[in-house]
Amino acid sequence: MLHGHGLRERVLLGPEVAGGKPVQRIAMCRRFRCTACEAVLLVVPRPVLPRRRFTACAIALALALWGHEGLTAESVRKRVSPDAFDEGGWRSLRRWARAVAAGALFPGYFVGGVTVAGRRLREVAGEVASWLAGHAPPRPVDEPLWHLAFSGGEHAG
Repeated sequence: MLHGHGLRERVLLGPEVAGGKPVQRIAMCRRFRCTACEAVLLVVPRPVLPRRRFTACAIALALALWGHEGLTAESVRKRVSPDAFDEGGWRSLRRWARAVAAGALFPGYFVGGVTVAGRRLREVAGEVASWLAGHAPPRPVDEPLWHLAFSGGEHAG
């Protein structure tokens, strides 16, 4: 009942590999229309998240670097965002950690009723980074957690 209904561009931000340079790229996503209900569906690559410009892998990497590795927001932004500029932080990290705690981002992860205060967001980011690392395909044991979280972001998103 689905018929092709054109293409749509999606802007994707973040590195293509865990240690790579952050880039902006365009993904051509296929649209389909249901002939029964006339709903339009958009088929996207696996790491693309709804209503997010950054890929699931990039968000997983950012949360791991910020929450588990303890890097500053500025240094995380330089490693993950292609448009990194000095503005004194990166609010997206806190927004993503809140979305994880609310179950809106990486919905398979469950915080367990923990209240999320400002000081707790970094801990939530570190916990979800560990959870995402567990979703990575089998890898050598000596890879850092942030690398595994990047890989796990594609499979848990």
